[in-house]
Amino acid sequence: MQAASASVFSNLPGLDRFCGLSDKAIQCNIPVVNFLDFRDIRKLLSDLSGTSIVILNITCGNVGQLRLPWPMKSRNINELWVDGCHVHGFHEFDSSMSDIPDRMVKLKLENSIIESSVFDTLSIFSKESFDCGQQTLSSLVMRNISYELVLEPKDVTGLESKGVIMDAGDVLLPNKEPSTKMCNYNDLEKIDISNSIDGMTYFILPLENSEFPKLTHFNMSNNSLISFPDLMKNWEVTFPNLENLDLSANELDNIDFSSSTTASKRHKPLVVNLRNNLFVNVPPIVSQLLQRPVPILVDMRDNPLICGCDTLLYKTYLKRAIQTYPSIENLQDTTCLQKSREKAKILELEVDNC
Repeated sequence: MQAASASVFSNLPGLDRFCGLSDKAIQCNIPVVNFLDFRDIRKLLSDLSGTSIVILNITCGNVGQLRLPWPMKSRNINELWVDGCHVHGFHEFDSSMSDIPDRMVKLKLENSIIESSVFDTLSIFSKESFDCGQQTLSSLVMRNISYELVLEPKDVTGLESKGVIMDAGDVLLPNKEPSTKMCNYNDLEKIDISNSIDGMTYFILPLENSEFPKLTHFNMSNNSLISFPDLMKNWEVTFPNLENLDLSANELDNIDFSSSTTASKRHKPLVVNLRNNLFVNVPPIVSQLLQRPVPILVDMRDNPLICGCDTLLYKTYLKRAIQTYPSIENLQDTTCLQKSREKAKILELEVDNC
């Protein structure tokens, strides 16, 4: 990576030692040893002249602290990568950014801790001034994230004033409906909220009354999910072009796709990765999934399936799926456990008394 020319950063004192030119883009790699406020960097980069592509990469050490209020809109930051940080102020909602033109297309937050007050977390989506945030994104990655919710005594009054009540078990409950503002994420193609350290997945984009017309990939793997995600029961409504849903490495033992609500048909199926979950029996709904307007292919390899009559139905499903979609690989290797404790390929399975 070449050092940035003096003319490029003439208005950005101090950033020249962190930034350089690479493939016609300006890439800034900023290490955080103690504390960094993203808003300061954003303000500096907002003075950048021209239409340069800017990639901002922030990495933190063991004690690195980063203030990163939502939304992270910026005139000149096209990609924001954050790795290994203790993040503060994430849900404080930076209302000053509501009218700022946004150029960010990729946002990646990994291997980090998000610390947020309970008040900010619960009230952000019910604010009258709620901002849809990064509507220009094509890729959103929040991977290997843990959350620390903090409730301070001074916040209780604020929670009550914002319509949030506490029950006897100290469970915080929203007391009014969130904003119904329509948000359009017309360019978003990929969402990855996998590998949540504590099993808590917090989706920062509002799903209700929002549109994701181009989303094709959604990764929710390794999140300790014990039930099928509600947002995927009617996936065709919110994510009409979804092609890959990764629910692998969770703790699921059932799926719940509601009856199709779309009249449109497409040949390209939705592929659902259910590998490495806790399925002992094949859910009855699986045998019907290829008959839907948008066919659904489920990959159930590496589950503790018990060979039985339900797996014979899955055998019929697999045969048809492989015949119809030969490009889908390795489904023929799906196995179940026989009474002898030996594994058998389901496509070769014969079961009596079914």
